[in-house]
Formats: sequence, C-alpha cells, structure tokens
Amino acid sequence: MKLIDAPKLICPIDERLDELECQLEELIREVNNRIRKNENKDIKLKGEGDSIKWTLPYKKKEDSEFNNPFYDQLPHVNIISVLEFVNEKCQFMKEFTHVKPHRSQKADDQYIKGCLIANATSLGIYKIAENSNLDYKSLYSTEKNYFRLETLINANNAVVSKIAELPIFAHHNLSESILHGSLDGQKVLSRRETFKSRYSAKYFGFEKGIVNLRMILNGIAMGLKVIGPNEYEGHYLYDMLFNNSSGLEIDRISTDTHGTNQINFALLDFLDIEFMPCYRSISKRAQNICGFKNSNSYEGYLIKPSRKVRKALIKKEWPIIAALMLKETTQSIVVKKLCSHKIKSRTKDALWEYNDILMSIYLLKYINDINIRRLVRATLNRGESHNQLCALISSVGGSGPRGASDLEIEMWSECTRLLANIIVYYNGYIMSQVMLKKEQQSNVKAVEFVRKLSLIAVQHLNLQGYYSFDVKAESVDIAKMVLHLDKILGK
Repeated sequence: MKLIDAPKLICPIDERLDELECQLEELIREVNNRIRKNENKDIKLKGEGDSIKWTLPYKKKEDSEFNNPFYDQLPHVNIISVLEFVNEKCQFMKEFTHVKPHRSQKADDQYIKGCLIANATSLGIYKIAENSNLDYKSLYSTEKNYFRLETLINANNAVVSKIAELPIFAHHNLSESILHGSLDGQKVLSRRETFKSRYSAKYFGFEKGIVNLRMILNGIAMGLKVIGPNEYEGHYLYDMLFNNSSGLEIDRISTDTHGTNQINFALLDFLDIEFMPCYRSISKRAQNICGFKNSNSYEGYLIKPSRKVRKALIKKEWPIIAALMLKETTQSIVVKKLCSHKIKSRTKDALWEYNDILMSIYLLKYINDINIRRLVRATLNRGESHNQLCALISSVGGSGPRGASDLEIEMWSECTRLLANIIVYYNGYIMSQVMLKKEQQSNVKAVEFVRKLSLIAVQHLNLQGYYSFDVKAESVDIAKMVLHLDKILGK
C-alpha cells in the first residue's frame, strides 16, 4: 500500500472508522437539533407527530454565466487572429508533431489553424478549403500527419496550464485556494454510424448521438471523454480524475445525480478529493443513510439512519480494496464491475459499505448547510456554461461532428475543447490586464466586478464567414481593448 499515493488507504482502518464515526454521529445530532429548533429555514415540514414529512426544495440558479453582456464592449475579432495571439502566449502549436518520430518536418501553422477550426466547428477540411485560401490536399495531409489524440491533449494541456497562470484565475475559485471542479455530459448528435453512437428518444429523437463528458474547472475544460448515451456518467468520474494529465489537481468535484454511483464517494476519498454531488430528491436519499449505533439510539429524530454500519466487513476486506488504485487496467471497467448488482463479492460489499458512510456524512452536510448547496450549484452552472460554449462552436458547421469512427469523433471533440479553452484564455488575458490596471488605480468596485466576470463568452469573436489564413494576419491590439474597457469601468 505504501507504493500507492493514497493516504486514506495507508491509514489504519480502525483509526479511519473511528474518525468517520465521530463525524457522522455528531452530524446526525446537529442536523436534527437544528430542524427541531427551526434553525434550518430551508427545510419544509408537513404533517404532525409520527406522520411528519420533510422536503428540501431544489433551487436552480437562473442567471447564466455564458456570454456576459459586458463582452459586447469589446471589438469584434476574427478567430484566426485569436489563435495567433494565444499561440504566441501558450505555444500550443508546438505540440502538433509529425506522426513519424524520425520526421523533423514542422507543420505549417496556417494549416494547423485551418484543421483545428475545421474540426472544432464541425465544418470539416473540405468546407474550410472551399471557404478559405488553403488548399484541400495540404489540409488533408496536415490532419493525417499532425492531428492525433496525443497531440490534441498535449495542446489542450499547454493552454490549460497557461490559463492557470493568469492573474484572474485564482479569483475564480469559489473557495479560497480550493479548486472546485465539475463533471457534466453534453449530448451531441452524430452524423454517421459509430460503435458508441446510440438511439436516445429523450435526447436525440429518432436519431443517434454520443455524450461528451467534460471535466470543468473555473470555466476551463481540463479533460474530455466520449461515451455512449447508454453508458452511465458516474462510471467515468474516477477514471477521469485518476488519469488527469492537465497538471491541475482538483480538491473538490461536483456532478448532478448522473455522476453518482455506489462507490464514487469511497474512490474519491482514496484520492483525497471531496465528492460533492447535487441531489434533487434529497429527502428520499436521506432515507438510506447509515449509522454506527443501534436504531433505538436515534428515536425521536426526524432524519435518522435506516441501518447500522458493518464495520467488521470493511476491516476484513480493506487490504484488497487497495488493488483498485493500481494503474493496471482502465479504471472505468473496474468501477462498472464493482457497481454491478449481479456480481457477488465481499470486497464489493465492503466498498459499498464504506461508500455509504461517506455518502451519509455528505448528505447530512448538504441538508444542514445552504452554503454547500449554493457552492455545488454554482460549480455545476460553470460546467453548463462551458458546454454551451462548446455547443455554439461545434454548431457553426451544423449539428454534430462528421467523424466516421469513435476515434475521429473523439478527436473532433478534442478540437472543440481546444478552441473553447483558447477562447477562455483570450478572455482571461484581457480581463487580467483590466483587473491589474484597476488595482493600480485602487478602484475596488471595478476590480471586484472584473474578478467575478465569467470568462466564457464568444459574442465578440467571428467564428463564421470566409477564413483568410495569412502570415500577416491582423494582430490583436490588447492594449487598445484594455484602455477602452478601463474608460467604461471608470464611469
């Protein structure tokens, strides 16, 4: 176990269970006492005596962080100029290396841009060749030789790391020095038949589609996984966190109900990541919480455990659970097997039991603290806003990627993620300069306004039309933009 970077697994299980017992039992008392004293104003009670029922209304934030009107003040810039500017700052095009390692031939940056826009916007290189000054054969050659999952992921990581260095990035943390991300799936139509594309009447009607599962942090897409609409999102949460290559380590992560399963609380606890999902029907979930004492110890409580924790089972199977942390197989495959009700295993039962303890603790905190509920909802809203940005980018060429295979669809989705991250960097760079300028002027109100401004906006960029790829492309005048915004905020 010492070879595994998981402090919670190395810790003696007796100590860990004692710690969780103290935390859970104290929360059960506190939550019920606050409800009894009417201190938890969000809990709605109905009925009297033994038939009393409670609910916690689900309030969804209506305000969208996508396309804030403030960005309307910026001059319109074509996407090619944005790519050129961001490449100067991030050098992401260097990551597009030739498929043959012995070939030292460097790709033409103009054709890299052309292929990136073609795939990200679902136009395809044929349409780009028709609507630009680039020829089709060179675009085809560039795409085949330089565009691979490896190069696209590396290019994304290069941009993500530079976004994290922007002065404004730290101010977008919802909690001080804590990185709180989200995982959310976006349903996308697929124009061609692939293995992962499936029918889903709810999302695609009579057509087929796939799901782009993105891991978002402060408006940045840190990771992407393409799955079928018939697959469960919660099975891939641990996989994406465990294999995160962006260089940013998340402290907390939130999902909707689709991101939960029977073991995610436990798995993320091993990674020392706090799992904070959003629940709608919280009262039904709370009926399944567990406790460390006998049921008669909780008499008179409105919210009480339905069963007692099986500590002996967890202690016996604890050494075997550590094997899951090894990188010997795809984590999502192991998670699917451990979540299956068909498979009978004491190790699986022990993991579920440990997961139930952590889930019970979180549910009680979620019920007890409105700030936790607001934090989770705000994080998920950011993920939804980024999905809106990606949807707008990919809709330029119509609905859905044109990829003829699952690999091609994943590559096109990575291109969309890269272009979205480039736009976030561009917005973040401008707002960072404006923020620094206002800090020098000691304009506190303006600084606070800019700090809270979402970086997910695209209305000031031209994504459509005729694409003129030229070495002497019009440069972006950031200084002029900053001066213009400085005057607006000064008023």
